[in-house]
Amino acid sequence: EPVHNLVHRERMTSRGMSFSSRRVSDGQASEFLASRDNWFRPVHVRTGPDGCLWIADMYRLVIEHPKWIPADWQKRLDLRAGHHLGRIYRVVPVGTTPRRVPRLDRLDTAGLVRALDSPNGWQRDMVQQLLIDRGDRRALKPLLKQAVSSPRPLGRLHSLCAADGLGGLTSAVIATALADKHPGVRRHAVRLAESLPEITAGVFKRLGGLLDDPDPQVRLQLAFSSGAVGTPEQQGHLLAPLLQAAKGQRFLEPAVMSSLSQANITHVITQVFEQADNSKSGTDDLLARLLELD
Repeated sequence: EPVHNLVHRERMTSRGMSFSSRRVSDGQASEFLASRDNWFRPVHVRTGPDGCLWIADMYRLVIEHPKWIPADWQKRLDLRAGHHLGRIYRVVPVGTTPRRVPRLDRLDTAGLVRALDSPNGWQRDMVQQLLIDRGDRRALKPLLKQAVSSPRPLGRLHSLCAADGLGGLTSAVIATALADKHPGVRRHAVRLAESLPEITAGVFKRLGGLLDDPDPQVRLQLAFSSGAVGTPEQQGHLLAPLLQAAKGQRFLEPAVMSSLSQANITHVITQVFEQADNSKSGTDDLLARLLELD
């Protein structure tokens, strides 16, 4: 909150296909960080390479855009005051020592792949960037192995994404990731399946198995991606049951509709006809809407 000179903390939790957020229980009487200095302008927070929390303070007298300041007040203020200033605060947990900042640029390809499997978000992001920038395809074999064997879900996820960035994802690895025990990995595996040149029978079976995934965000990603994976006929087999399940759902229904195209709409309609159950309400209405789109 740069205007109010503070950093406010809330805890986000999944809520269906969206999120909710509440002030943390131990922050009811105070903010995470606040200052009496009205030049304190925190504008960015992230985890640093040392594992600490880094807070960028723009440190300016005026934070508002001049457009929103009356002309007579603009004449009284130095709107550029502090333009040469700025701070970075490092917040360190009590009783801990910051981790040593790794020199990732000195690691060879094998070392970078190992460094990708880290609890530190900055390190994972930077390693993935370096691997893709270097373009060394010798990284693919250990990346694909790590994508299915790492004990950390984020390690598996970043390994998948790094392999994708190098153009080396395989159907076998995607099929394994689609059945991962962590919903975040399954969700991104659906997205990454879009990059496969063809959807094999094994991958298609796994995608179909996600139609009833217990995690709503996995189903949402499936709705977004089903119009971009495989052949139009395969897309029809995925989109038809998604459409029938999505009626009236705020996020899922528009996501499925966004995946309809001239190429797959006929296959979707065919599947809806084949799967139609007269005892279920809404099928006629769904067919009418699809026929209007055709």
